[in-house]
Amino acid sequence: MLMTTIADHGAGSYHFLENPQAFAHVFEDELSASRRVAATDVKIRIPLGAGVRLISAGGYPIHHESEAAVIAPGNLLSGQQRTLYLTFQVPTATEREILLGQVQADSIMDGKPQTSALAQPLTVACVPDPAAVMASIKKETWADQVVQEEFSQLKESVAADIRDGEKERAQQRIEAYKTKQAAINAVVGSSKVTQNLDTDVQALRESVDDTFAGPPAAVAAKKKQAAKSLQYDSYQKRRDKHQK
Repeated sequence: MLMTTIADHGAGSYHFLENPQAFAHVFEDELSASRRVAATDVKIRIPLGAGVRLISAGGYPIHHESEAAVIAPGNLLSGQQRTLYLTFQVPTATEREILLGQVQADSIMDGKPQTSALAQPLTVACVPDPAAVMASIKKETWADQVVQEEFSQLKESVAADIRDGEKERAQQRIEAYKTKQAAINAVVGSSKVTQNLDTDVQALRESVDDTFAGPPAAVAAKKKQAAKSLQYDSYQKRRDKHQK
């Protein structure tokens, strides 16, 4: 967690190198990427209404200023398209439409400050009908969000459980994720999410079992390796700066 935090705040990248000989390759890739930077000091500003909180932004740190949440996702490379999945907490006591405000992106391009904003402000509708909520889900967007964001969050949490020696808690967390996504997918019907639940989740469950199998010395070594590997996988999926 320390290294990912340093990477995020420094607008850099975090790499988990099992083999030190891979350092030269990683350095070359990062140097090549730095030569293709199109925008620096990128910041996304999201106004928040009363009682609204932004609780997750692709794993990036969130800070607040002037009743808005601000995310700093790092530099943007030439020709690059980035997708951040945001999770908001909003008041749900009454049926109403909640205005979040107009999202604004600031950056430095060619040494000059640039600002762009969405044409329309974000809104969230609080409705009493669960079926209406399900009907509003955009299948492909939701599937990508599950596989990229929520499954990555799961792996990060499981990595912490493994590090703490909490096998049962890790397995319970995995099962809760599968139950939640399967219930939604029963309505949405995404083959991508089905594959994630049938293949990726099962592999994660087996990985946890394998990590805690064997004599204490071997388990201690595997816990360290598995926790670092899962944390890095989560980081890469959520914050990939080379995503097209």
